[in-house]
Amino acid sequence: MTDIDVLYGEDAQALRKKAGLTQTQLGDRWRLTRQQIGRYERAGHAVPMKEADAYRGLVVALKSNAT
Repeated sequence: MTDIDVLYGEDAQALRKKAGLTQTQLGDRWRLTRQQIGRYERAGHAVPMKEADAYRGLVVALKSNAT
C-alpha cells in the first residue's frame, strides 16, 4: 500500500460530510454503529482499506447523482 492509497480519518470525515451524511446515517447504510464510523474518522488514523474504498465510493455516487 502506498501513501496515495491511504485514507486518513480526517479525510474520511470530509468525504462523508461532502456526501451530506451524518455518522449515524452512514452507519445505518453500512450496518455499523455511529461509534465505529467515529473510530474510522479519528484524526491521524489510517482507515482500513475496505472502508477507505467505501468512503471514496460516496464521492463517486455523489458525482453520478449530480449528472
